[in-house]
Amino acid sequence: MPRFFFVVLMLTATAVTSCQSIAAAPTTPARPFPQHLTYAPGTIRPNHRSQAQQDDDVRAAYDDWKAAYLIAAGTDDSGHPLYRVSHGSGDPWRT
Repeated sequence: MPRFFFVVLMLTATAVTSCQSIAAAPTTPARPFPQHLTYAPGTIRPNHRSQAQQDDDVRAAYDDWKAAYLIAAGTDDSGHPLYRVSHGSGDPWRT
């Protein structure tokens, strides 16, 4: 078996295993947003925006990212939706 074929086969098997474990993940996030972690001393943060405004900024940025890069990819055997990340190029089906 050529080495290239073996590497592709191993990567495919790893991807399938990863997708299966993601599909079986619980529906409740382990760390729901926002987490409000303690920042390291000396961390620079905006002082003109409240924490709620900063949370809203992050939500808006994430929603923009999802609209630009996340593409529906059908459902799994259990009916859960599947998604994939596009490169955001002129061809959204390129991943």
